[in-house]
Amino acid sequence: GAGSSSSKWHRKFPYVKKDRYGTPSSAWQNIAHLLPAQLRIWEPFWMDGASGQYLRALGFTVHHENEDFFKIDQVGAQQRGDIVVSNPPFSRQKEVLRRLKDLGLPFVLILEDTVQSTEYYHDIFGTDRPTVLSPQKRFGFVNEEGVQKGNPRTTPKYYFYKVPLPPDAQPKCVEREKAVSKQPEPMEVEAMETAAGGGDVDKT
Repeated sequence: GAGSSSSKWHRKFPYVKKDRYGTPSSAWQNIAHLLPAQLRIWEPFWMDGASGQYLRALGFTVHHENEDFFKIDQVGAQQRGDIVVSNPPFSRQKEVLRRLKDLGLPFVLILEDTVQSTEYYHDIFGTDRPTVLSPQKRFGFVNEEGVQKGNPRTTPKYYFYKVPLPPDAQPKCVEREKAVSKQPEPMEVEAMETAAGGGDVDKT
């Protein structure tokens, strides 16, 4: 989620700098139709609290608190939800997947596309691997200044584990939040040039 208030960013779970990117609301809107509506969601990774708010706004019952995921035992996990839906820190993807497998909860995670080809991924899941779905349109993550940015070196994907999906399951394509003002249309540029006395207009 987005947010720039410093008080929101004091997390009980330590994040390294590269992990300080939240989830855009469109990431959850894309797959809301694929999440079991009757299950309680546990969103265990707190950035600024926005991710849980986005899921609640979509009609889900959500537990999303500022706490350390790795300190929650199996009983605590089951009390918090029936399914984990989260965008965990990418630097801890291996530990997160291993811990979730031990907890035995179904999950839907946003992870790097390269995770599915790692040795640890196959060691953890064997032949019982998650179903991986690609977003129809690549999306970026929200930094601490509230700006949504993409990473050209990786493509996020949705990993569904023990979540029933129809054979033709496909994320929707919700447009990313507008982080910049709309570029002027050609007619608008022409009008601007005329108003400026025919001078060039910077369109960047």
